[in-house]
Amino acid sequence: GYIYWILGEYERGRELHLEMLRLSQETGSQGGIERALGDLGIDAYGLKQYEKAHQLFGQSLAIYRDIGNAMGMYDELGDLAEAANALRDYAQAEQYAREAFRVLPKGEVDFDRGSWEYRNLGNAACGLGNYADARRYLRRSLELAAAGQQSSRHPLSLVGVARVLTRQGDKQKALELLALVMNHRLSWQMAKDQAAPLIAELKAELPPDVASAAWERGRARDLDATVAELLDELGG
Repeated sequence: GYIYWILGEYERGRELHLEMLRLSQETGSQGGIERALGDLGIDAYGLKQYEKAHQLFGQSLAIYRDIGNAMGMYDELGDLAEAANALRDYAQAEQYAREAFRVLPKGEVDFDRGSWEYRNLGNAACGLGNYADARRYLRRSLELAAAGQQSSRHPLSLVGVARVLTRQGDKQKALELLALVMNHRLSWQMAKDQAAPLIAELKAELPPDVASAAWERGRARDLDATVAELLDELGG
């Protein structure tokens, strides 16, 4: 089900996660129930049912809280931050992301978990107009993923960076990054889904020839080299 979600086959993933929930309920597996609810949440998110996703993530979080599973709480708070950002409730998204760090055992922030939450913080800061903070958080997200050699994490963060660049007026560079996201083999469908409305916005605002040239430059970009470049630029 999770693989189908990464590929963007959200309905197929949902079918499997519903079966997982049914089996978990039949066997009385709280661990299976909480996991299934969270996975159904990401399916709903992929289908752009953000309110439903938020509700499912909250249900999963409640179970994790009840049994004292800190890692599960962290993951669900991250998902809640993702849903809140999608709903444009940026202050709430920031709260969720910060709480996620608070519940995580000391020393457990790594490329996998930390990179996801710093991206959520960056997206929330951008939504709130705090662009310096957004750049700093997104840089940290890229840095952690690079340190862990997790290049598949980069495209989602690049969408966040492109959003900040757009708001700060560097629209050609933003479109280049989005072209890289849309054409790279490591990009999850989630990254492409998040990139699509921003691409439409930029193509509507830039002259067609300028947009076309930026797109071609982006398609030719190397992912890891682009991340290294952004780590320098965002640190300034």
